[in-house]
Amino acid sequence: LKHACRLHSWLSPGSADRPPFAMVQLEAKVHGKALIICGDTKPCKDFLKNLGGRWAGSLGGWMYPGSKGEVVLAELRKAAHHIVDNFTGKLPYEGEKTAKSAAAEGGEPPAKKQKQEEKQKAAAAADAMRAAIDAGTGTAPVAAASSGTVAQPEDAWFASLSPDGGKRRVSVKRFNNEILVDIREWWGSEGDLKPGKKGIMLKPEEWDALKAAVVDVDAQLAKLGR
Repeated sequence: LKHACRLHSWLSPGSADRPPFAMVQLEAKVHGKALIICGDTKPCKDFLKNLGGRWAGSLGGWMYPGSKGEVVLAELRKAAHHIVDNFTGKLPYEGEKTAKSAAAEGGEPPAKKQKQEEKQKAAAAADAMRAAIDAGTGTAPVAAASSGTVAQPEDAWFASLSPDGGKRRVSVKRFNNEILVDIREWWGSEGDLKPGKKGIMLKPEEWDALKAAVVDVDAQLAKLGR
């Protein structure tokens, strides 16, 4: 076997005069973005060197750029070496290559496309919520973008939470076929108030829990000297 491998090492990569029988046991594995060929490499070190590899003593194998991995493995298989392949499909940048390929073909990388879809869904949900909130301004009913629901006339009721009739209000809304208690801060000039982003919508059971906590909240306020 050693004599056969020495003869094989004199042949250049790609030669058609390789022995037809199995040579040595090798393992291909990933190291960062590189290919490492390890195992019984000593009998074939010249061949491995001619493939463009360099000996990495600390890793116990021959190192190649990851981009040349497929070519190196193909040459070793042509030489009838037995290879345990722990390299193919495991490079850390293969996902980046897929993204770049998609961009080159005029498409979008999967991760970027997913983020855009998530942004679109979030924007649609925000539009739908604003449509439901806008019913409190007294304007015409507005269709909710994400659900197709329409704010009903009864949603226009609200009560001010500020002693001076300020811009904090509580109202009851219909949103995605649910009845919600909306506590929100409005903005704009008097007569042209618009719902702001600062606020919270409570489900009926959450509203009940808040009411049940009123006594405890009052007690805490009294402790703090209100």
